[in-house]
Amino acid sequence: MKTTSPERQFEPRVGDLWTASKNWEAAFANDPLYHYVREGKKQTRAQNLYNRVMISSLLFSWRRTKITITLNHGSSVVIATPPSKGHPQTPRDKFTEWFQNTVLSLSSIPNGCLKREEEVNSKLEKVVSEKVGERAKVMIYVDLVFTAPESQGHGYASTLLKTLTTLADTLGQACWLVSSNIVNEPFYNSHGFISVGELLLGNENPSWHEKPVRVQVSSKVLAMDLFQSFGFGPMQGYIDKEFWSSLMKLDEVEVGWLEDKDVWPTTKKWYEAFDKDPLRHYMRAGVKETARMKLISRIAMSCMLHAWRRTRITITINHGSSLVIAAPPSSNPSPKVVLLNWFADMAVKIRNKSLTKAEKKRAAEYRAKIDKVISEQIGARAKEMIFVDLVVTARESQGHGYASALLGTITGLADLMGRACWLISSNTANEKFYNSHGFQTVGEAVLGTDNPDWHESPVRVQVMVREP
Repeated sequence: MKTTSPERQFEPRVGDLWTASKNWEAAFANDPLYHYVREGKKQTRAQNLYNRVMISSLLFSWRRTKITITLNHGSSVVIATPPSKGHPQTPRDKFTEWFQNTVLSLSSIPNGCLKREEEVNSKLEKVVSEKVGERAKVMIYVDLVFTAPESQGHGYASTLLKTLTTLADTLGQACWLVSSNIVNEPFYNSHGFISVGELLLGNENPSWHEKPVRVQVSSKVLAMDLFQSFGFGPMQGYIDKEFWSSLMKLDEVEVGWLEDKDVWPTTKKWYEAFDKDPLRHYMRAGVKETARMKLISRIAMSCMLHAWRRTRITITINHGSSLVIAAPPSSNPSPKVVLLNWFADMAVKIRNKSLTKAEKKRAAEYRAKIDKVISEQIGARAKEMIFVDLVVTARESQGHGYASALLGTITGLADLMGRACWLISSNTANEKFYNSHGFQTVGEAVLGTDNPDWHESPVRVQVMVREP
C-alpha cells in the first residue's frame, strides 16, 4: 500500500499529546481486550476526560524515556521501549518510572473490572515468561501502535512500524509486542512479526457470555539472521531507501547503502576531500607523496570500506559523492563481525608499514594523545554510544548540503534510539558544522608541540559528543 504524504514528524510535541490521547481512546474503542476488561460498559463523559488526562500524562513521560514517533501530530503513533542498558538507574530514571506506575495505577477502571485486569496480567506474564523469557531484556518492546479512526487506511501505522523495525534491524535486535486484536495479525505478519503464544480471557469467567478473547504475543525474526544465513553481512540489505529518506532533509538525491561497485571510486573522493586536512598535513609533513604511496593508501581505504559496509551503517548520496559511516553501540559481535573488523585493522597496519620513520613517530604521537582524551572524556560510555567514523563529501559535490543531510540522518537515528554520538574531528574549521548538529567539543589532542621538526601552528584534533 502506498501512503499519502502526511506531514513528517517523529517525536510528538507537547502540544500534540492531548490530541494523541483522544486518538488513542478512539482507536481502541472497539478493541476486544478493552471491551473485556470494561465488561462491555460504556464510560461516562467524566471517566473519558479523566482517562485522557491520565493518557496525556503517560505520553508526556514516555516521550522522554521511550522511542515515540508520530505522523500528523498524533494522528498515528508508535511507541517502543529500547532494551535495558544494564546500568544503574539515575534519580531521573527512578522518578520517571514512579510517575508512570502512578499514572497507570490511577487510571479509571471500575472496581468490578479489577479482577479481570488481574486475570489479564497474570496470564500475560505467564505467556511472556514462557515464550520470550530473559530475551525480553535485549529486545525492543513495541508498547503501542494506533491510528485515529479518521486517519486509517492511509498506511500511516505501517510507515511508522516499518521505521521502528528497520531501526531494530540496524541494531541487530529483535522486537516483540502484545496484540489485543487478532484482526491485526495479518498487519503484524506483514512486518515480520509471528505469533509465539497467546492467552485466552473469559473462558474461565462465568460472568462472561461472549467468545473468549485471544491476546497474542508476537516476535519479529531478525532480518540479520536471515541475511547471515545467506552469507550477507549483518549490516547489509535490510535498511531501505524509504527509511533513510524519511529522515533526510533532501528529497531529490539518491540515498542508499554504499555498494561494493562504488568502493574504489569512493576512495578517490575520500582521499582528495582530505587533501587539505590539517591532521594529514601534519602526518605527511616533509614527505613527498608519490603515486605509489597514494595507491597504497587507496587500497587500504578500499579494504576498510569493504569491511565497514558489512559491519557498520554506511549511507551515501549518489553512490559515494557524500558518505557517512557510523558504528552502532557495541554488544556481542558475531565471529564474522570480529573477523571483518580485524580485516579492516590489518589493512591499516599494512599501509602503515610503508610510512617513513618520522611518519610512524607522528602516528604514534597522535594515537597516544587521542586515546588519552577519549579515555578521560568518554571512557566506558563509548560502548553505549554511536561512533561517527567518517563524514566526507567529494570536492565537486560540496556546497549542496549532502554531508549535513547524511549526518542529520545519523543523529535522527540516534535520537530515535535515545543514544549519544561521538566523533573525532581533525579540522577545527568544521567545528561550527558539527555544532549545528548538536556536537560539542569535550576534549582535544594538540599535536606538534613536542615535535622539534614541526615549525607550524600546533594541530588540534577534537573529540566531540552529541547527547540525545
